Amino acid sequence: MATTAKRFAQALIATTVTTHYIVPAATTAILKDLAITNTSANSAAPRVHIVGSGLAASSANQLIATLTIAGNFHFHDLYFQVMNVGDTLQSVANSAVCTIHASGVELT
Repeated sequence: MATTAKRFAQALIATTVTTHYIVPAATTAILKDLAITNTSANSAAPRVHIVGSGLAASSANQLIATLTIAGNFHFHDLYFQVMNVGDTLQSVANSAVCTIHASGVELT
């Protein structure tokens, strides 16, 4: 089984649910690191979801529920979240001022 380090997301978090990463066929992914930076002076409230294949982002699959990040501040955490084929990493925020950086590994 091959293990490949992978960037899952490096993007602005939009005000509509956005998919950053989809687990490819014949792959298991593990989300290991997640950072969210608020680039504005005002607070922001991002959410991050790990969504099962064929499902939609909801309160049932929130990894990070609405978290208020102060202006010009960041959130960082380490994880070991297993994702299966077709699962997605998604985010949304109340204003488009936060960036998301997520990484992990793919097992093939």
